[in-house]
Amino acid sequence: MTVVQGTDARLVPTALVVWAACFLAVGLAPRAAVLLGLSLAVVGVAGAVVRRQGSTGGDDVVVTVLLALGVGALACGVTAVQAAVREAGALVHLADAGEAAVLEGRVMGDPVPVGRWEPRYRVRLRVSGVEGESVGGPAAADVLLTGGREWAAVQHGSTVRGSGRLTRAARADDVVALVRSAAPPQVLAPAAGGAVVVELLRDGLRQATAGLPPDRRGLVVGTAVGATQHLPEDLRQAMRDAGLTHVTAVSGAHFAVVAMTVLALAATLRGPPVVRAVVLVAAGLGFLHLVHGGTSVVRAAAAAAVWCLAIVLGRPARALPALAGGVTVLLLVDPWLARSYGFALSAGATAAIVLLAPALVARRPRTVPRAVATVLAVPLSAQAACAPVLVLLDPVVTTYAVPANVLAAPALLPATLLGLLSAVLSPVLPGVAGVVAGAAAVPAGWVGVVARTAAGLPAARLPWFPGLPGALALAVVVAALVLTVLRRCPRRV
Repeated sequence: MTVVQGTDARLVPTALVVWAACFLAVGLAPRAAVLLGLSLAVVGVAGAVVRRQGSTGGDDVVVTVLLALGVGALACGVTAVQAAVREAGALVHLADAGEAAVLEGRVMGDPVPVGRWEPRYRVRLRVSGVEGESVGGPAAADVLLTGGREWAAVQHGSTVRGSGRLTRAARADDVVALVRSAAPPQVLAPAAGGAVVVELLRDGLRQATAGLPPDRRGLVVGTAVGATQHLPEDLRQAMRDAGLTHVTAVSGAHFAVVAMTVLALAATLRGPPVVRAVVLVAAGLGFLHLVHGGTSVVRAAAAAAVWCLAIVLGRPARALPALAGGVTVLLLVDPWLARSYGFALSAGATAAIVLLAPALVARRPRTVPRAVATVLAVPLSAQAACAPVLVLLDPVVTTYAVPANVLAAPALLPATLLGLLSAVLSPVLPGVAGVVAGAAAVPAGWVGVVARTAAGLPAARLPWFPGLPGALALAVVVAALVLTVLRRCPRRV
């Protein structure tokens, strides 16, 4: 394992300003978001005038700031337009009134089981039309629908009709309404195009793993394609307690595994840089569709796309500019990611691995080999960056997250690649796919052993202060510990 360093931070201020602008703008009415963008633009123009009339010293810093303000203003404008589009029409009117309605839309992702007392499933619908008691018409927004066990069978990409009472979601949410349905869905059209292939591969992997023990089956399917329906609930909780939920959430680490494998194969075949970039983009898009594109995977894919562009243009492909560029592009496309915990965790962990991990490796004791230090520094850096965000979701500190990740990390690559291979083989060679799935179950089973063992140790979950005060307090503690290590440990050449 190697840590890729990237010290070119010129795009970082742009990414941060865009993130802050989107974070604020998605909570505002479209007009207020436009005013926020105009304010940033005015500040940028004023800065440009001052720069033009003043000295040329520090031009690089000034240009960086002006670029950040300009793109931040653009982000506010993009957010205002998207908010106006999704709030137009009958859907928002019905949600504001709390009326019952009939919805037509496309299923986005897998149904997610919710609730403990009765079988309920949450489905994300991209609504195209709605008919209510007082008004109806076309729509262009997402809703979260919660229904009975019949909704567990709907497939990603299919078009369905459902009904229920609407409740308006908060303006900053990435959906405009919540729907509670008591009626089963009506499938209007099955998945079409690439979605058919995706569901064929995912179903094939489920069939190939059907004979495996519950822990191994859930982990193979979850590690390869991010489907966690078959994960036993006690194992799911153990993985939370051990800090290993990213293993089955298909995080950026899975995309990195796929990208590194594709690049290694392309290098073996001695393909030119442009061919390598094209192959990587194709593999990345296929993987995105297969796993239904979670936020961390999309973020990693965007960073990889910037990296591929650097390869094509013959420019140095560094991790930090690629991350900043990917974050900026994704926020311009979907400003509501600015308030996504998954997006924050993914970007924060990647930034820490890029910036903090090399610094920790450089300050390792003389008796510790670089490879060993790297294996320890990567999960330690990621955990340091993610811990303050995680306490907002669950006010606890997972004590053994770092050693659990160190022990589980070697299993991620073979479990992911073998699981993907089993999915690809399942439609044409189901018998071979079953054998490959059995091989994937070995490293996947090791992840389960690590999770259950770590979760069963004393003080695996230490309570912490809840909410924003707890997150800020933990951030201060983590920052103090990191600065202490960096200051007291001499850097090795």
